[in-house]
Formats: sequence, C-alpha cells, structure tokens
Amino acid sequence: LSSDGLGGHRVRIIDFGLAAVSTTHTGKVSGKQVYLPPEVYLQPSYDTRAADAFAVGVLLLAAAGKEYPWTTAKPSKCRCFGHFIELGFAAFIAKRKAAGGRPFEAVLSPALAKLAEGLLRVEPEERSALSPSPTPSARKAEARSVWEFEWLHAAYEDRRSDAGACVREAPALEACAAQRPVPSFVCVS
Repeated sequence: LSSDGLGGHRVRIIDFGLAAVSTTHTGKVSGKQVYLPPEVYLQPSYDTRAADAFAVGVLLLAAAGKEYPWTTAKPSKCRCFGHFIELGFAAFIAKRKAAGGRPFEAVLSPALAKLAEGLLRVEPEERSALSPSPTPSARKAEARSVWEFEWLHAAYEDRRSDAGACVREAPALEACAAQRPVPSFVCVS
C-alpha cells in the first residue's frame, strides 16, 4: 500500500518471483495452486498471459472476500472449483462464502464482479486480457481487455476512496444480504 499523491492509497503488487518474458510455458507447473488456471494441468503448453489474467481474477476475489474462492483449479481436486465449473460465475459467487459468512456476491460491487468474471473464464481463449488488447489466444468475443471494464474506469475517475470503488460498504452489505437470502456452501478440500 502506498500513497497515490492525492491523499489516497494505491495497492501495488510486487511479488514477481515467477516472472517470465515468454508468452508460452511448457514443462513443469510452478506457482501457488490457488492462482493457477485449469489449463496448466490439462495442456502441455499454455499462454502465460491468460494464466496471469486468471491469477489476477483469483487475487481480486480473495482481496474483496478475504477468502480464497478455491484451493486449486486442478480437475477433480477441489470441490469449490468443481462447483464453480458446474454453477458458473454468478451462481458460484452467490453461494460461496467469503470471510465473515457472507457470499462473495455480497462483497463485490457489480462492476468488480464483471471484471472478475472476465478474468476467471475457464477457457483461456474466453478470458479477458490484462493488456490493452486481447491476447492472441483470446479468440472469442467474450475475451476483451480489462481496461474496457467499468471497475477500472471508476477507479481512475473516483480516487476519493480506495475501498468504496471495489467493495460495498457495510450498510449496503446488510441490505444486500437481507434482500437476497441464497443457499450457500462452504468448501473443504
């Protein structure tokens, strides 16, 4: 966390221990399992940019919900990720509990949820890109640059509150939870 020079704060991600310049990876899978996308386990090589986008999506959910959404995206190894595949993003965040017992849906603004959904697409060619333009592997219409999402535009336009731009404030949380009681689940690997 650092000062943004305007009286607010800016989050900076600084752990680049596995950084690489290659856009394709072949060989041994490395990195924390919670951040790795399913294709690293299913394909002999994968687009590292699409994998990084997935990791940012996991990071956004974990930061907003103070809880990881799953332990791994390795097929058949994590019940939570199985629910994510089965239910789809919207139903998953409506049911999966974040820290404090509320569903992830209750702690994500609609704009942040759309961004996370784009980053967490299971198919790498459907995943949103971190670069200003979609990656070459992004062949589907769903794939677009994260820079096109409202959440990032709002972060630049409204620098008054670092928390207000990404999560709902406490009174809104209460109202949201009261309006939409949904069945939920807690996953244990």
